[in-house]
Amino acid sequence: MVQNKVGRPKKFEREVALDAAVEVFWAKGYDGSSLDDLTKAMGINRPSLYSTFGDKRSLYLDALAAYGAGIGSAPVVAFDEAADPREAVSAFLTVLVENQTRSGDRAQGCLMASCAATTAGEIPEVGDMLAIGAKAASIILERGFEKFKQEKQLPASFSSKAKAGLLLDIMHGFAYRSRAGEGRKNLIAEIEEKVGQVIPAL
Repeated sequence: MVQNKVGRPKKFEREVALDAAVEVFWAKGYDGSSLDDLTKAMGINRPSLYSTFGDKRSLYLDALAAYGAGIGSAPVVAFDEAADPREAVSAFLTVLVENQTRSGDRAQGCLMASCAATTAGEIPEVGDMLAIGAKAASIILERGFEKFKQEKQLPASFSSKAKAGLLLDIMHGFAYRSRAGEGRKNLIAEIEEKVGQVIPAL
């Protein structure tokens, strides 16, 4: 006689669940995201959440790290892969705007700038992550500008550090505006002007 075997429930994929948690925190922030919100979006129960991620605070830190390694780093990757300085700045801002003005009912803006910054005082590790992320982005941008200077695509007088800071300021401005609901079309239309501010006509 063949016995029917009760199948074991499939194990959830950690990365998929973590991506879902990112979306919840991005939309509602840390304090606004309940455990019910998180477990429902992640497709798991509370015991699974605790055993895999620890508590809500630990899950939040994991979510921020995942965002930083993925969507959050995409603009600087695009910058670093460009062949000339204007293309690099344009690529940085284009990817940035595309990520911050997502379609459908998904949260807009930047998770780190819009949500994480508000918990920096509450969760010390978040402040550290923000500082490390900003420093890393600044270094990559400055290094890229220096490379273009060495290639004679930028003049020796070009201030790589100051321009990297300006580009990050523009990034945060776009993040605020997209979080406030400004559409992709408007922000994309400004990119060429912003490129000109960072890389003046030579």
